[in-house]
Amino acid sequence: MMVHFTFLRGVEVDAETRGYVEKKVQAAGKALTEGLVEANVEIGQDKRERFSVEVMIRSGKDVFRAKEDRAESTEEAIDKVEEKLQVQIRENRKRVADLEERGGRSVKKRLTVDEGARF
Repeated sequence: MMVHFTFLRGVEVDAETRGYVEKKVQAAGKALTEGLVEANVEIGQDKRERFSVEVMIRSGKDVFRAKEDRAESTEEAIDKVEEKLQVQIRENRKRVADLEERGGRSVKKRLTVDEGARF
């Protein structure tokens, strides 16, 4: 797993915060079925001293993206982003399971039993 950091507008983050962000991104990636392949994290700060964090996670063919613009600290922003990512991943897993279930039903409907079969 690779986590790439981009710091916007002269923002500098200490090693402790960087480790916290990596831990949260990996926690969000644990829910992925194919595993976490790559994560891009952008951390910025606006004129009003509010932090923004944007995280994009790539896993196989799926891409999950979440952004938080109005947070007083990077930790608060990354917590909100992790929650958004968890929701997206959960919804995607449910969608894939529903598609597989519907596909199984359609195959079952198309199945025919030969008239000469003996059971």
